Amino acid sequence: MKRLIIRAIGPLKDVDIALGRFNVIIGLQSSGKSCVLRIASYCAWVEKQIQQSQSPTMFEMGSAFMDILCRYHKMTEYIHEDSYIRYETDTMWFEYKHRTKTLTFCWKDKGHFEYRLPKISYIPSERNIVSLLPNWKSEVTTYDCVLDFMKEWDRARKVIGKTKEIFNLRMNYAYDKSIEDDLIQLQNGKNIHLTNASSGVQSLVPLVVLIDYITRHIYMQDAADVLNRTEAKREKMDRLVDLLYANIKQSSLESILPDSKEDHIVRHSGREYRFRNEVAAQKFSRLVNNYLNYQQTDIYLEEPENNLFPSTQCQLVDWLDAKTNQRIHPISVFLTTHSPYVLRYMMDKSLRGKRFFFTYEDPEEEGVYKVKSLSLEEIEQIIANGVDMFYNYESYIS
Repeated sequence: MKRLIIRAIGPLKDVDIALGRFNVIIGLQSSGKSCVLRIASYCAWVEKQIQQSQSPTMFEMGSAFMDILCRYHKMTEYIHEDSYIRYETDTMWFEYKHRTKTLTFCWKDKGHFEYRLPKISYIPSERNIVSLLPNWKSEVTTYDCVLDFMKEWDRARKVIGKTKEIFNLRMNYAYDKSIEDDLIQLQNGKNIHLTNASSGVQSLVPLVVLIDYITRHIYMQDAADVLNRTEAKREKMDRLVDLLYANIKQSSLESILPDSKEDHIVRHSGREYRFRNEVAAQKFSRLVNNYLNYQQTDIYLEEPENNLFPSTQCQLVDWLDAKTNQRIHPISVFLTTHSPYVLRYMMDKSLRGKRFFFTYEDPEEEGVYKVKSLSLEEIEQIIANGVDMFYNYESYIS
């Protein structure tokens, strides 16, 4: 369960939504869709930082919570005196009031040590930047969410190397390690540099390669990731493991056997952790795995339809939906869209775990927007109206 409340940020006046497994938000341009998406992804990251440090301290110093958000997503001009954010999950809740520059935080009853580490990925609409700028590594940008995407793409293309045919487009992607270049391989045997491909291919290929990487390949890289961690990150993880160990040692699993020998040993990063019983040792191993290795993927995606033909848009949505239904590593998706094909195709599928949101202008205040969650009846009405609904959007919402 995730609940997000936003007030007075950018064009958004009032947002109160509960997020599911697959979330879609639609609305007019400049009505706050990306604001919602960015704040949702940021709050998920804040939860992750608090869980891995077991403390909200880094976000409690004055306006630090809002400052980090504004710097990462370039939202400084969107913030008002009354800006407010509240985020709630199964493990915790926190809220930030910009008027007083204060963050209030609270663990839930089972919040401590009941976390499963997510891979959080924000995929911006500008993703074709990796195709348009062949020498992008030398480019300097302060737009951190785009820079992070570019770095993630660089890891993804090197790990995957080559894809199978992408949908039914009679092409596949290949990374040429010798020249660090991206190629599109056609069925007729010809190769095209990604920088020379069509705009649709430039938008689609980075998206497909990156999502395949963060939903499949990252779960095969735990050992390699441990070796590649910086010294500072290793120290942070060691502190977390020590906290997990202390929690188990103080729990009833160990206290009921005070005179038993500590002959159950778990080894981690060259260190030994001793327990009086096997159940405690197994729980410790599970907690370490849940906190240090990715257990799920959370995707925040801007406009998947960019430059794509309608049938390809539907294939992409179908592919995303299939990925969210895998059971080993749960996957959640939150996307913005302007496409009637994406919205209609998504609605036409099974609605289990799916949530649909619309931005709409406040009838009492011009230029500010609220967000509504669609009921099943409204979803059925949209499906019935199809593309025509987009031409009567304002009357539909009113």
